[in-house]
Amino acid sequence: MNAPGEVERSLRSELERAGRADRYQAVLAIRLARQLDSGTSVAGAQGLASQIAQLMAAALEGVPPERDAVDEMAERRAASRVAR
Repeated sequence: MNAPGEVERSLRSELERAGRADRYQAVLAIRLARQLDSGTSVAGAQGLASQIAQLMAAALEGVPPERDAVDEMAERRAASRVAR
């Protein structure tokens, strides 16, 4: 079996972080990612990328986005208002 490609590794990592790797949409997205990683033509890659995006959106539906620096700044600002 071949080592996972860049797209497959990226999708799998995102799905596992979200706890959604076992959803059927996730499994299908990973399968399409393997196909994309295998060197599909440009036209084929566009179609696969679109299908993967739809499947990933369905697989990750309801998962809150990861916190980032903007979230942390907003929390600090809100905490400083409460402290006043």
